[in-house]
Amino acid sequence: MSSPSQRLQAKVENSTVNSAPPSGVLTWLLRPHVALMSLIFFAALVVGWFVLPGEDERIDALERDGQAARALDLLEGRFSRGDRRQRTLVQLQRFYVANGDTQKLRQVLELLAEQRPRDLYVFRQLAQLYRQVQDEPSQIKALNSQLAIRYSDPVCNRLIGLFRHNGDFAAEQATLKQCRAAGYRKPSDLVRLAFLEAADGNIPEAAKIMAAVDDRRWLRDGRDRLMLFETLLDVKRPEEALRRGTRWLKGQPDEELALDFVSRFVQITRNDLALQLARDVGTPGDAVTLAVGEILVEQTQLSAARAFLAGWFEGATAMSTETATRFVSAAIDAGDPVLALRAAERQGMSTLSQAELASLAESLAAAGNGPAFDKVTKELQPETVISFALVAAAIEIRQGRMEPARQILTSVRTDELDERRLLAFERIVDQLGRPRTPAITLREPTRPPATLPPPAITTAPTDSQLRRGTPPQDVSRRFRLKRKRTEPQRKEKETAPASVPSQFNPFKAN
Repeated sequence: MSSPSQRLQAKVENSTVNSAPPSGVLTWLLRPHVALMSLIFFAALVVGWFVLPGEDERIDALERDGQAARALDLLEGRFSRGDRRQRTLVQLQRFYVANGDTQKLRQVLELLAEQRPRDLYVFRQLAQLYRQVQDEPSQIKALNSQLAIRYSDPVCNRLIGLFRHNGDFAAEQATLKQCRAAGYRKPSDLVRLAFLEAADGNIPEAAKIMAAVDDRRWLRDGRDRLMLFETLLDVKRPEEALRRGTRWLKGQPDEELALDFVSRFVQITRNDLALQLARDVGTPGDAVTLAVGEILVEQTQLSAARAFLAGWFEGATAMSTETATRFVSAAIDAGDPVLALRAAERQGMSTLSQAELASLAESLAAAGNGPAFDKVTKELQPETVISFALVAAAIEIRQGRMEPARQILTSVRTDELDERRLLAFERIVDQLGRPRTPAITLREPTRPPATLPPPAITTAPTDSQLRRGTPPQDVSRRFRLKRKRTEPQRKEKETAPASVPSQFNPFKAN
């Protein structure tokens, strides 16, 4: 029987014998735990190799560390070796933008545009660069590329402005059409497109565009509204023109524009629409409603015209010089020179030109109203009296000098007189006495003289007298009398030689 110490020594010897390594190295390596550890070690080496920073990471690290020059050198080296990857080009673009190197930046962006033809950001940067270097053809190309990718209001606006600045109206018109089809709605550019279409003779399309702008209440300028009004008349839509014109003038009163509208209706012989417009937008006693009386004169409704003008005059509290001149002319045409004289006296005879005063004097002479005639002739200058033979002859007769009056009338060509002046001529001839004496030979009128009322009668001529064969006057010219002429021009007209009376037309707008 062994002792405990002997048994312990035997166990230690057995464990030492069992833990000894095998005799071969290969056998030891093929043990499972040794193979696993070796595999993990080699895998760690491979992963460590791949996670080492590459050149791109080095460039980013240099840029973060503020060493942009070294980073740019690395990038340019790669670019010179043929590296055209998008990452390289984008990094180069960033550095060139920071350095302001436009030449190299242009090269890089153009390469990027070739590689990324649908990249809106690249073409936006290209357009901005071309604008900075003032390369308009390339800028236009880049902007068109942007529009091809995606519609943009600013791009359309810029393109239209470039074409307009260069005077390329065909390209501007094409771009306006393209942008309008895509949703472009800038009012001024749409109006511009309408003007271009009208210039090409495409009036219906111009009217359609302008009407669409006005439907959105974007048409506020008087010139643009007149353009739409004209195009609507050209495409035979006068009722729509009346409706829009009435709405404009009620919302924003404009006397000059209203007279333009009335004038255009008269020119196309739509006096009914002109009367309706004047009644709808005018107020009693203003320049617009005065057009009603002028149109009645144009239609030879002289009795109605005289009644209307008399009522208009009573309701007119104040008149401008232009309106007063229109009223005097309309009253004379309607055969009521006394009413014309009242208007002239209220406004002040000095506000009328010498030619207008002479016309009033001739009408009063035709009506046989001697006292009123004398009142007007006091305002006439001597050279004006000489220029108007009928006025000069009537003055001589009023002063009892018949022979000088006969001598003055010999220079009058009756075939060149209008109806009103022909009446005045016949009145003066009657006052000289009939039959004519052989001492004076007056040129015979082209038509037989009508029976005139006695000289003592001071009433206005009848409608039938004023209506005889008188060609209708262009009333539209009277709507737009211009009083901005200079004094030398006025004097030249007023002092025309008496031997050529046909050079002066009292109904023509001066």
